[in-house]
Amino acid sequence: MASEFAAVRRQTLERRVQWVRNEVAFARRGVATGAGERPNSSAVVRPAHVTLTAELVEGWLAAADGAGSEVERLRNLVAAERAWQIVGSASEQRSRARAAVPLLFAERCAADGYATLLRRARALGVARSGRRQWPEPLVLLEPMASPATFVRGQRVRSPGLTVEGRDATPFPLVLLPPDHLDSAWLMTTLQHEVGHDVDTELGLSVEVGVWIENFLRGRGVLPERALRWVEWRKELVADLLGLGLAGPGFLITLLGLLQTIGLDATDAGSGTHPLPRARLALLDTVLAWGGGAGGEPGWGALAQHRGLVTAAIADGGVVTGAGATAGAGGGAEANGESWVADARHLGPALLEAPLECLNGGAIGDLFGDVAAETEKTAALAAALCAGTAAADGGGVPWRLLPSAAQFAIVDGGGLGAVHESVLKLAPPAVDVVMPVRQARFLREVVPAMRAPILDEERAARKTPPLELFRGCRRVAFVGATQDGLPGLLARARDAGVGEKDVIEVYFLVDEALWTTEHAGRSAAQLVEDKRKALAVLPGLLDAAGRRWTIAEHGQPFFFASYWDWDAPGGRIHVSPQIWGQDIKYAPAVDYVWEPGEAAPSVAYRAYRDGIDALRGRARVIRRGP
Repeated sequence: MASEFAAVRRQTLERRVQWVRNEVAFARRGVATGAGERPNSSAVVRPAHVTLTAELVEGWLAAADGAGSEVERLRNLVAAERAWQIVGSASEQRSRARAAVPLLFAERCAADGYATLLRRARALGVARSGRRQWPEPLVLLEPMASPATFVRGQRVRSPGLTVEGRDATPFPLVLLPPDHLDSAWLMTTLQHEVGHDVDTELGLSVEVGVWIENFLRGRGVLPERALRWVEWRKELVADLLGLGLAGPGFLITLLGLLQTIGLDATDAGSGTHPLPRARLALLDTVLAWGGGAGGEPGWGALAQHRGLVTAAIADGGVVTGAGATAGAGGGAEANGESWVADARHLGPALLEAPLECLNGGAIGDLFGDVAAETEKTAALAAALCAGTAAADGGGVPWRLLPSAAQFAIVDGGGLGAVHESVLKLAPPAVDVVMPVRQARFLREVVPAMRAPILDEERAARKTPPLELFRGCRRVAFVGATQDGLPGLLARARDAGVGEKDVIEVYFLVDEALWTTEHAGRSAAQLVEDKRKALAVLPGLLDAAGRRWTIAEHGQPFFFASYWDWDAPGGRIHVSPQIWGQDIKYAPAVDYVWEPGEAAPSVAYRAYRDGIDALRGRARVIRRGP
């Protein structure tokens, strides 16, 4: 009895492992079939996030399947489940009707900032060895006072009520308070969190800490005060990078958030975060630095709003309007005046300091043209305030949209109207969830994406790849005229590809070919193309397959090719028919039965059952040996 119970227990553990493996495979199929490419999909999780997490989880599952005690295997299974729950939580949050659009908006803003910084770092000659890609941040909702981030590789507790176990995340996690989804202007602070993530990748704050201590001591600053600035180095770097990405809008949002803790609170600078007034002064000095008319090139068209910041720095009170404050400070040290003085010297110098981690470049080199971007932000803010913003946001990148919203509401725009208007903007330059570099990376790590039938990067016309044909024992082609099939079979013959067990070819009957007529080919031409294909196919099929059939049918619901579709590792390539377009250029989806899976997906089974039904309805017109 005991041995039987132990066997049941082992089988139960194996079923639990298989359940997680099926969840991972399902998500991978979504990546492989392009489900993660739709910019407006409410349930999308970026393909790189799915893939990187899947790799982590599959490592734990392999350990859970391997040798060792049942206790050890169970621990590995739990680790896999915890890691996978991050992707599951992200997908669930994006499936909520109210949260989906603003959450994807937030993720695009963060991703744009992250990509912008890394692009500028590469322009300085910075490269990371041994890395396949720079994984972009995943944005998750988390109840908290303000946004936060877990950098790549940092150990995090997976979502849930239990506190046991922490796992290293394979990509940056940016945590966003749920209430921020209703206030797009608060999302300027996302760029500060992105700054932390890029800082970790480039190693900025490590070198900056040494530079700060040397700089301040060289100015005669007391050692204990210089060391306090060194303790603040990570926040200072993140603030500078956030400012460079979001412009003055980030500083205005930060001012509002800091007012909630009190700008004259001396204990606020006791940990890793700088004193509020010193923090604001450093960023204001950076924006105003550089000379030019009025000494405010960074503020530019938004210079009139600088009074909000300068008044807060000077008084330490709560800002109630442009230039108006309430409350007063005490002595110079209590109100941080000495820290403010440090900040005004430190900011511009830090921006220009050459750093080895930037290949001799400076943090200022990671800034774009702040003045020009401020002009764009101001113009969009005015349009949002007036309710006249164009649908494309005037070409303003995602990372600046929250800043435009921030200035629109400061100027009197309605909160709800501004929020809704910003969410509808779609800058064309960054409206791509899956860029080409990610697609190439995924083709390397996801087997289901290898040898795609339709390679959109090289040509838009479908040509079944010879490599795929070579590796299959059973294939079926469901088409209209099949005029492209003779070319594939001829190439296979010339390349010495062996015979297939079974080849099935399905044509449309002549009477149905008119449904695929388009400007390039008339119905009569389609009939002629079919006739030519039928004339040469029998001879080619004799050489290509041990058994083959040619059949006709009159129900063009869809077109497809089937590749070893009756076993794991099989593929079904499906093309819709689009009115007035050539089927050869129609977009397509590949469904894959992943190797090692006991059963394929529901969609795969539907198309597999479809060809069984077609086989019973079609009329065989030629048959091989």
